Amino acid sequence: MKNKNVIVRLVGGLGNQMFIYAFGKFLQQQGYTVRFDTNAYDKQIGGGG
Repeated sequence: MKNKNVIVRLVGGLGNQMFIYAFGKFLQQQGYTVRFDTNAYDKQIGGGG
């Protein structure tokens, strides 16, 4: 049985992030378990602790 877990990393500008998010939602519809990684965004704005 194949592992159907996917981590989708949200990076780039707003348009890229929207496209990547939509792709992640598509994968969910195909039966994948999707986790969204926002660590790059957190570091960019100075968040994360």
